Amino acid sequence: SHLDSIDHPLPTSSSKPTILIGQDNCSLILTRKVVEGPPNSPVLSWSYLGWSLHGKCSDYSGRVDDSFTLTCFEDDQLHKIVRDSFEIDNYGATPYEDVVKLKSVEEERAVEILEQTTKKIE
Repeated sequence: SHLDSIDHPLPTSSSKPTILIGQDNCSLILTRKVVEGPPNSPVLSWSYLGWSLHGKCSDYSGRVDDSFTLTCFEDDQLHKIVRDSFEIDNYGATPYEDVVKLKSVEEERAVEILEQTTKKIE
């Protein structure tokens, strides 16, 4: 069938989305190639993100709500870029109270002596 004309298998279950592409990246989701079959059969479309399956999958005329997700590959470099971008976004966002206060060598030594030579009495 026309669905066998692509190199990658299309998962139909146990798939979950791992990245969300917005309309500001429409060049990635724009269909570049279409593979059609006979009338009332699914259509394959290819974008820079991989293959997608669209349309009716049977002659059933009732309403069927199905969700299909295709994951072609994992891109560790892309994952690192996205993770790093969030770190950059949060730079300087730490509340003042949570920032470790820097102590001089003398202050650190004084605290050390205090902790070693005193006892808390209740």
